[in-house]
Amino acid sequence: MVLALAIVSAAYGKSYELNFANPVKAGKLELKPGKYLLTVDGDTAVFRDTHGRSDSTPVKVQSGSAKFKSTNVSYKGEEITRIELVGTTTVLVFSE
Repeated sequence: MVLALAIVSAAYGKSYELNFANPVKAGKLELKPGKYLLTVDGDTAVFRDTHGRSDSTPVKVQSGSAKFKSTNVSYKGEEITRIELVGTTTVLVFSE
């Protein structure tokens, strides 16, 4: 079972803190367990680890029908399929 904790990181503006307990795959990226800051730059999701290393992957940006009350990460096995961003209607859809 893959677990993730997500909270908004006010110090980084439009960044979202994600904490993965297990290895996960986001698009073409393989992310090790640990904390990441997620930012969105157009149609690209950028994951930055605690050592300052960044990796990016294409993402489809969609809109939900209402603002999300929390950041939610959906999986298919160990692959992230979508992330809903707290305080927005933004949905990030990942594919390989």
